[in-house]
This record gives sequence, C-alpha cells and structure tokens, in this order.
Amino acid sequence: MNMNFHRIICLLVLIVSATSNAKAQEIRVDIIAEPESLRVGDLLKLNFEIMHEEEIQLQLPDLRISLLPIEVGEPMISRDKNDDGILTERLEFEAFLFDTGMVIIPSQKIVYWHESDSSKRKAIYTDSLRIYVKSVLTADAQEIRDIKEPVEIPQPFGHWKLVFGILIAIALIAVAYYLWRKRINKPITLFKKPIVIKPAHEIALKALFKLERENLVEKDNISPYYTELSKILREYIENRYFLKALEMTTTEVLDAIEEGLLFDSIGDTVKSVLTESDLVKFARFKPEISVGKNLLDDTVALVEKTKVVPIEINSGSVLMTAQVKEEEV
Repeated sequence: MNMNFHRIICLLVLIVSATSNAKAQEIRVDIIAEPESLRVGDLLKLNFEIMHEEEIQLQLPDLRISLLPIEVGEPMISRDKNDDGILTERLEFEAFLFDTGMVIIPSQKIVYWHESDSSKRKAIYTDSLRIYVKSVLTADAQEIRDIKEPVEIPQPFGHWKLVFGILIAIALIAVAYYLWRKRINKPITLFKKPIVIKPAHEIALKALFKLERENLVEKDNISPYYTELSKILREYIENRYFLKALEMTTTEVLDAIEEGLLFDSIGDTVKSVLTESDLVKFARFKPEISVGKNLLDDTVALVEKTKVVPIEINSGSVLMTAQVKEEEV
C-alpha cells in the first residue's frame, strides 16, 4: 500500500513539473543557416524563427548590425498562428560571404515581455552558428602572386642639353625661313580647307527625304519618327529665320513666329507638326499612318515654299532672296 502511495505521489510531482515547464516555455527562438558549408560568393540564407504566445511582445536585435562583417539585406517577414494561439514569426535574410575559413554567427539576444506588464522583461538567446566558407581555388591551384615592383622606364635621351640644342636649332631655322620668305614677298599661307555652308533648305530636305526612306511609321516606330520630324523642322526654323527653335517649347516657337509676322506663311504647318509630336512624346498618342505621312509632306512643302535661292542681277552679282509663294487675294 505504501509503495503504491509513493508511486502516486511521484507521478503527481512529474505532472506538476511538466505543466510548470510548459508554462515557462513562453517563447522559442531558432536561427538556421542554409547551407552550413559554401564557397566564396555563394548565397547564404539565414532563417530567424520565433514562436511565442499572442500576448508576448518582442524586441529583436538589428541583425544587419549584430552580424557584421556579414552583410545582410532587408528581411522577408512572414507570420502565422496555429490553433493553440501560438504565433510563429519568420525573418529570412540573404547574405554573401567573401572571406574564407570559419565564420561564426554569434548568439542573438531577444527581449520579450507580457503585453499586460511591460516592466517585467525577460531575455532569451539563440544558439551560435558556425559556417565554413571554402575558396573557389582548387587544392593544387597556385597562390596569387604579389604585384611586381615598379620598373623604371629608360629615358630616350641621356643628355637633355643635346635635346635643348636641337630644339633651339630648329627654331632658328624656322625664323630664318620666315624672314627669307617675307623678304622676297612670298608670305607663308597656311592651308585651310574651305568651309562650305549649305543652305538651310538643302539640309532640311536631305533629312526629310532620309526620314521618308526609313519607313519608320510603317514599322510602327511612331515616337522616333515624330521626334526626328520635329527636330528637322526646328532646325530649319533656326537656320532659316534665326530663331532658337531647338531650345524653345512648342508654345514659345509659335509665339516667336507670331511676333515675327511669320504665322500666316508657316504657322499652320509648324503648329500641326510640333503639337502632334508633343502628343506622341508626352501623351503616348498613336496617330494614323496617313497623318504622319501628310505631316512630312507638309513640312517638305513648307521648306520648298520658304527656301532662300540665289538669283542673278544685271551687274553679274548674285543676290540671295526668299522664294515665297504669293497669296491669292
């Protein structure tokens, strides 16, 4: 009878002890590294898992600081709760290791407390981890040799006095030749390549015909087509009428044309081309193919109508004049 009584007492003590330990286990923390052995430059994943009751509040360490010199990125955070009301929080970090040998991830401290009483704070620590980082070199690979010492480059001339003497002699010969040419009235003329300035309409028409041959509209390259068409027209206005059209907005170009009393002759075409180009560029507008071709034809007509052409007068000299189509009254 006494033996049975003692057994019952021992069993009750074990049950009470187990219940006490279960209540004391309010939080559990695990940190896992995958893989535990890797090569330099390989991806390392650190999984930080915390299981705790719902009323438990946590203060986690900043792993980006506590794990230095291991550089980790921003964590991927997930959270779920089981039927018993236990929360599981997971933080997954990605890191790269560039030092070989054994790398130790130290134990991390987590502070926690009950939501009802924040004055009683407790701490729990994770296990430390050991990660082995292998080199990418094979076992029989040669070690990296150190940089060689700098080698002095020998100078082409051992005596600088000789070099200066040669330079002075060349300078004296050049001066003597110049004075001789001047004395016999044959000045030295440097060869200069003549600068040929093409008329504004030739530049514009060449660019327009090239744009037409590229068939960008048919190839559905709408934005490059209108960008180039607008640029050609702006360059022609700048070269022909000396307006800084390439540096102006569409509104500024139209205002300048209006102030220069040019709107009646070129305003409609300029407004159509630049406005349509702005819609394509900034509003992602996609006009019909026929619209793009018509605008190019209108631009060619504008250049042909306003181009400056040379005409001869009776004295044999050449006068530049603008070829402008007369308006019907």
